[in-house]
Amino acid sequence: MGIVLRSLELKDAKYMHEWMQDDSVVHYLNKDFGKMTIKDCERFIVDGATSNTDYHQAIVNDENDEYLGTVSLKNIDRETRIAEFGITVRTCAMGTGAAYEAMCLIMRTGFAEFDLEDIYWYVNQDNVRALKFYDKHGFRRWQFDDVRRKLLPYYKENSHYIWFIEDKADSYATGRIK
Repeated sequence: MGIVLRSLELKDAKYMHEWMQDDSVVHYLNKDFGKMTIKDCERFIVDGATSNTDYHQAIVNDENDEYLGTVSLKNIDRETRIAEFGITVRTCAMGTGAAYEAMCLIMRTGFAEFDLEDIYWYVNQDNVRALKFYDKHGFRRWQFDDVRRKLLPYYKENSHYIWFIEDKADSYATGRIK
């Protein structure tokens, strides 16, 4: 499946809402998405378009522009050249390669266009599906002390999180980013 990233559009709100209501998608996330409405999704789309610190993109099938999920760089700090990564895909996109392709595309954007040095994310240790995904694609898990040194003040002290950091040099060296 070929995918592209594009700006989120209001027509995506109903599909965003779909994954937000799917417990198999949101169970381990840090927000109670089940309470979100389609209006909340529309507000997120509109507000995200004007954010200086967040960059949200729709993951879409390049053949029919079908919304498959959202991939983001959040809390972009241009001074320290660090941002947080986030991704959520609809169940229909799971196992298709779309999530990994979108991840590589957003990282390329972060490193090339935003001149970031590090992109980080953390995963609930009980989220086996997500951890298998990141392990399968060779992303390195970081130890708490290393994360704390590299990411203060972004570090969140919580033993339930597994931390990942992708730096620009590693991304190019592994061929994830071309």
